[in-house]
Amino acid sequence: MSAAPGPHVRPMTAADLAAVAEVLALSFPDKLAGMLPGRTVAGARLLAHAALGSADAWVIGNEAGDGSVEGLVTFQDRKRPWYGHAQWRLVRRQVPLAAALRAALFLTMFHAVDFPAHELYLETMAVHPRARSRGVGGALLRFADGEARRRGRRTVSLYCISANVRAHALYERHGYRDVRREDLWWCAWALGFRFTDQMRKPIPAG
Repeated sequence: MSAAPGPHVRPMTAADLAAVAEVLALSFPDKLAGMLPGRTVAGARLLAHAALGSADAWVIGNEAGDGSVEGLVTFQDRKRPWYGHAQWRLVRRQVPLAAALRAALFLTMFHAVDFPAHELYLETMAVHPRARSRGVGGALLRFADGEARRRGRRTVSLYCISANVRAHALYERHGYRDVRREDLWWCAWALGFRFTDQMRKPIPAG
């Protein structure tokens, strides 16, 4: 997918898989523990491959421009059928059958979301711990604004785990507001959390 990335933001490539997996493992240990208990590294690698396969994953490097990965953002440009999120072939290549079934179910529950055609859905954002409090998250959110505008979308939406106070505050500082809180009691055992907040930001034209 063509784009005009902001400073240090570029499309993810296969060469980034290991670095992206590291960012994901350090950013989402609870999520990965829910998806593949005891297999954090394999889960992070699986999510990194899924991000690359989406063709809508972007990484941000450091000021030195040495190819390192400080953060990641992925989008859903349009709603996909719920079964398209299971990533079964990819999951089955990465982990044994029993673990693959759990991972496929988890990916479907976590990533199958509904959003209108005029909206860009920010699916994943992760920042390496070494880069936090250095403006990397803000840069990725500004990039998301630019992508929404470039693609002609009127809003950007995302989901934030309610207990993640730090992330929630970051999104609010960048103009996102709560739309609704969802109680995922029926699948909390797999997700590792129960409440999540849908947040949305309007994107002015121009």
